[in-house]
Amino acid sequence: MVSKKDQEKIKKLMAAAEAKFDNKDYEGVIKDLDEVIQLDPENSNAWSNRGAAKANLERFEDAINDYDEAIRLDPENSDAWNNRGAAKANLKQFEDAINDYDKAIDLNPESPIFLKNRGISKGTLGHHSEALKDFSLAQAIDSTDNDTKELIDIATKNIQNNSDSHVKASGSKKKNCSKYLFIVFWYAIILTYIILIICNQHIFINGNNQNRLFEMEHHIPWEIVFYILLLLLAPVGFFTYSHVIRDHREHGVELAKYPTGQSESSKDNFRSQESIFNLVRPDQIK
Repeated sequence: MVSKKDQEKIKKLMAAAEAKFDNKDYEGVIKDLDEVIQLDPENSNAWSNRGAAKANLERFEDAINDYDEAIRLDPENSDAWNNRGAAKANLKQFEDAINDYDKAIDLNPESPIFLKNRGISKGTLGHHSEALKDFSLAQAIDSTDNDTKELIDIATKNIQNNSDSHVKASGSKKKNCSKYLFIVFWYAIILTYIILIICNQHIFINGNNQNRLFEMEHHIPWEIVFYILLLLLAPVGFFTYSHVIRDHREHGVELAKYPTGQSESSKDNFRSQESIFNLVRPDQIK
């Protein structure tokens, strides 16, 4: 139980931490919130806010530990779920980030920030249609946000480019496969003939019988010929595969990248502006 005297001290420390956060003095924020947590270890907001300060210092793993504790103390803290998702996204743990954003959206489905963050992680994983749905929902909630409009444009462009890339790559594959198969076919015939000579096969062309191309003086097991042929064909197969992949990439369309990074905080009780990978701060303790 926190005494009335400690409650007053906590309020002052939280107010000081907020002011330092606005001035980007994140080390100062951490110091103040360390003291708050010593006075009140059950304060979920203090844990979440300290995690936000650490995240702004790019100490994402430490931030996640603080968010874990904030969520343990208050599983209904949607901002802590979103913030932990943002930290994980910065560590490129996009699947885990999406799971956290899902929970944040379940708790607060009217937050355009949560929807945008989830959409960015989905889009980064290549799920552009799902990302577009999230961005569209965010725009329906706040139609004045230019960031959302930009994200919608990126997702729409990537969906179209993906479609164009598949069409071009399909045509390129058919053309190149025929070309490379033709090369492999003739290379295999030439290699077979050379192998027979290397194996001391005396080849006699029969001029009297056009249906018999050659007859061999000795018999070599065809298994040996097959394995030698396979060994010699391996480099050709690798060459063919690498060129098909190269041609596929050359005919593909480069996708637009989703913006990443952290946002700056606004002055509304530790809440951040609505931009990419926002770190939303819980309300100041009252």
